[in-house]
Amino acid sequence: MLSILIRTALVISTLIVGLSIPFFGLILALIGSLLTMFVVSYLSNLFSTCKTSLKYLKSTKTIRFYCRL
Repeated sequence: MLSILIRTALVISTLIVGLSIPFFGLILALIGSLLTMFVVSYLSNLFSTCKTSLKYLKSTKTIRFYCRL
């Protein structure tokens, strides 16, 4: 019962914000596109760094100490 009330409150609050702010869809699209580009660029650099680190650890045979492969 509590989950239904929380979901209803979230939907109603989203409806109120959407109706009260003009051009809410455009603002939301701008924020979403900026955050998506930030996350994509951050995660690609993070995974590239991890991949390079794993290659180094495999070459020095210390990978077995960090993770059991």
